[in-house]
Amino acid sequence: MRPVTVTVEAPTFEHHRRALGIGESRPRISWRTTAPAGWTQAAYELRVDDRHHERVTSPDSVLMPWPADELRSRQHASVCVRVTGTDGSSSDWSPVADVEAGLLRPEDWAARPVRAPWAEDADSDDRAPPLVRRDFTVRKGLEHARLYATAHGLYEVEIDGQRVGDDAMSPGW
Repeated sequence: MRPVTVTVEAPTFEHHRRALGIGESRPRISWRTTAPAGWTQAAYELRVDDRHHERVTSPDSVLMPWPADELRSRQHASVCVRVTGTDGSSSDWSPVADVEAGLLRPEDWAARPVRAPWAEDADSDDRAPPLVRRDFTVRKGLEHARLYATAHGLYEVEIDGQRVGDDAMSPGW
């Protein structure tokens, strides 16, 4: 009898396409499994930041509970999953997926709202989108940074004239 080959895709979090800056401290985890016809999942293991967590007996793979301590604002975690079938076969660990909590507490928000520097007539169709600019200095040794942005309407972010990200129609509904 040939060994059963089961593979698991990198997990996702709360159905987010990219789980960066999410609003959940305990994001639920989902994954997809590729296996031969008739194979059924009996259990799974989740690994968060290279720490193993106990095996969970369950055939489910959609929106499973977060297995570790709550994420704090701005905290990053790396997660992978391994599954075991009712036949005893196990997959290898999935590829790692990254999740990062956004600003979860009101006191984490230190920004001030920005708006057009002119008075607008809310009933007019002639309103123009404002161009909001801000100078900032990057400290020596900075390796990465996160910009949190939203709008009452749509926005597009540029740094030094270069578009940031590839989202369209941000922030969406």
